[in-house]
Amino acid sequence: MNHEIKTARLTQISICIPIYEQDIRPLAQSLLSQKEKIRGVEILFYDDGSSQKCRETNHWLHNDPNVKYVELGQNVGRAAIRNRLAASAEGEAVLFLDDDSLIDNPDFIKNYLKHNDGKTVICGGRKYTEDCPDEEHRLHWTYGSRMESKDAAHRNKRPNEAFHSNNFLIPKEIWKEVPFDENLKQYGHEDTLLGYELSRQGYPILHIDNEVIHGDLESNEMFLHKTRLAIQNLKYLYLRGNGDFNASVTLMRTFDFISKIKLSKFVAKVFAKNHEKWEEKLITAKRPSLRLFSFYKLSYLSFLLRKARESASI
Repeated sequence: MNHEIKTARLTQISICIPIYEQDIRPLAQSLLSQKEKIRGVEILFYDDGSSQKCRETNHWLHNDPNVKYVELGQNVGRAAIRNRLAASAEGEAVLFLDDDSLIDNPDFIKNYLKHNDGKTVICGGRKYTEDCPDEEHRLHWTYGSRMESKDAAHRNKRPNEAFHSNNFLIPKEIWKEVPFDENLKQYGHEDTLLGYELSRQGYPILHIDNEVIHGDLESNEMFLHKTRLAIQNLKYLYLRGNGDFNASVTLMRTFDFISKIKLSKFVAKVFAKNHEKWEEKLITAKRPSLRLFSFYKLSYLSFLLRKARESASI
């Protein structure tokens, strides 16, 4: 028992990174170079069922005494892998990072240590490269640069709505009370739900300017695909019937509004008729319209919920 208490005190932060089909070398090397200068930091990498090729790329982690590297036999999903990482972490606080993050700040870990008070969830934020790498990734870059890359002052205006799980620190005792919801199996909005639960249970969320670079942009087609997966999760969450949660999510609030004014059925029909044309525009446009992208998401949610209600009435 004494040994466990001593270990927890010695390890201030456990940095937890789930890996899935990602070359982890750039992120790992950045973290290891900072860890050398700081006491009380452990780094954990869990591979969530990646291909053999990916595992061979990251196999060097097995031989590095400064990290803990585990390979899971099969993919357990974004929420479950993060919970497994946190459960095995020895630190008083857990710093979650996505595997495609890039760090250009030499004081990245120190900034979290400076703000960690043991009772606050701290979000560092994300940013994108100044220029779009190419047209094949323009939709993701445009959306991320304009909608997700916000400074801490802006994010702190609505801290739970601005919560993202790609770069945040949570005291382990809080994580035990509010883990990731493993009912969400596929990509999308597990962080939206976690941000809501943290707020609902009264845990403060502080945003700081300690961003990571979103390093691995999705192709236009894949970004649209993952957007649809995320909205499928929103449909599932909406149908669970938690009105407070639904009201906390902009897309759900908008859907409730158009339902109230009897437009949701019309919007769903418009999606069914036009979605292929919209997808082509979003994929090929040199300047993707974020207004069209927003309406695409709203109309897809309307379409999914309309189908669910029709199925329930049969």
